[in-house]
Amino acid sequence: MSPLSVVLLGCIIAGVVGDDPPGLKARITPMGLEFASKRARSEILKMAKYHSVPDQHGDYGMWIGTVHYRAYRLYISEISIISASIQPEKGGVWVSLNKARIAVHGSWEDEFNWLPFGDTGSLDVILNRVYLRLFINIGYDGMGKPTVRLSTSSCAFRVVYISLSLKGKGKYNWIYRKMKESLEEMIRKKLYAQVCPQLVREVNIKAAEILKNIKVVRPITKYAEIDLGLTSQPEFGSSVTTYHKGTVYETAHHQEPPFNVSVLPGDPDESNMAVFWITDYAINSACYVLHNTGSFMYILTKDNIPAGVNLNLNTSGFEMKFLIPELSKLYPKRLMQIYMHTSGPPKVKFGVSNVSVAMEGYISVSVVEPNRSLTSVFTLGATANISARLGSYMTNVTWDKVSISFDVKLLKSAISDLKIERLRQKLKLALKMFIMPKIKQMGNAGIPIPSLPLQGYALSNLNISHGQNFLKIGTDMYHIDWLSDIFLKGRSQPIPTFSKLFY
Repeated sequence: MSPLSVVLLGCIIAGVVGDDPPGLKARITPMGLEFASKRARSEILKMAKYHSVPDQHGDYGMWIGTVHYRAYRLYISEISIISASIQPEKGGVWVSLNKARIAVHGSWEDEFNWLPFGDTGSLDVILNRVYLRLFINIGYDGMGKPTVRLSTSSCAFRVVYISLSLKGKGKYNWIYRKMKESLEEMIRKKLYAQVCPQLVREVNIKAAEILKNIKVVRPITKYAEIDLGLTSQPEFGSSVTTYHKGTVYETAHHQEPPFNVSVLPGDPDESNMAVFWITDYAINSACYVLHNTGSFMYILTKDNIPAGVNLNLNTSGFEMKFLIPELSKLYPKRLMQIYMHTSGPPKVKFGVSNVSVAMEGYISVSVVEPNRSLTSVFTLGATANISARLGSYMTNVTWDKVSISFDVKLLKSAISDLKIERLRQKLKLALKMFIMPKIKQMGNAGIPIPSLPLQGYALSNLNISHGQNFLKIGTDMYHIDWLSDIFLKGRSQPIPTFSKLFY
């Protein structure tokens, strides 16, 4: 596949995604398209230089007979592109390369059909002021996958100037001057005859086949996967906007969640290179599946206390003596195990000023006996309501205005005099004195957003804003030079290889 096809795929995959209501929305803005075209230009330049070119053969007639020639060991010695652009238009995108200059160096030889000698030498070909412009139709197949189509009539190719220089031993200059004219004419005819048809094949066969095989359903856990398929035709204006299903399903079988998709707004935002809208439907479908597959079940022991959490899971530790003194008296100096699981899917709600989560579940506390068996001590029913305002700092997701309320009730207990009201008050005190300050501290610093799956690229200028039933995330992107990355981060990254450009 040519580099140009790879670039086109990059634009199209942004629109990888029936007429189902979308749970996700994505947009590549003019800034994003400009970045993509600059990176495409850079990659073409890097991949093309020193790439080999197929041997060329030809012949021409002279008064002495037919002269056969061969140009071989050809490679691109120099390439430059003044500008490249990707411009959306209804139904697809225009891709343009403007004022390119391509220099090819190699060797040549000729022979006569009846004489036992010929000549050899070197050659240099310069294609100057090369222009290429094509319109790629982008749609979708009704099953979530994008489609592409390029017609010959939507492809324009032009070379303003072709220069060919031959150097030989000098014995037969009068012969290879004629060969120079024949070679120049052959190069021009081949370029005009082959460039657009070859690009049509690249797009309609190779690129289309890649898109046909794209997996729009991607795993997120062992038991859950998300459908990122398109739900409608991409929209083309100054930006490219796509609508995606965004539903999380159980891997074993796809069952629609028992709630409706929230309506996404008609937002013209183009303030970042890329903008994403995530509905609370998408998040709640994940919560529904993760609850049903047991992902919200957690067993806390002394060996898996989260890093940075100062908690002593011993009945004689300060925390347990403070919270449940009855436990310390009945089971002194025993390790503990806390089993937590949701009783129903958590419910997430995006509002114009915050995000809220409502959860219900069970907390079962056991002690570890000397023989390592477990003795159940008590089980609580718990409800919690959490809200916070999300924001961003550089590439971190931050939060503030955190509010947490909860309640517990005693479901069963092996401690006859366990005072649940006192436990409830002490838990609220612990939340206020120890947990909330830690949550606020973490919110100020934030947590990094996941890295891009594209090697050599990173996100920047993260912007997060709230809306009714959705969260909007805007971000820019920058390229990390592969050589700097090797020295600075010790990563081993392959140097890109170049495939066919014009043939």
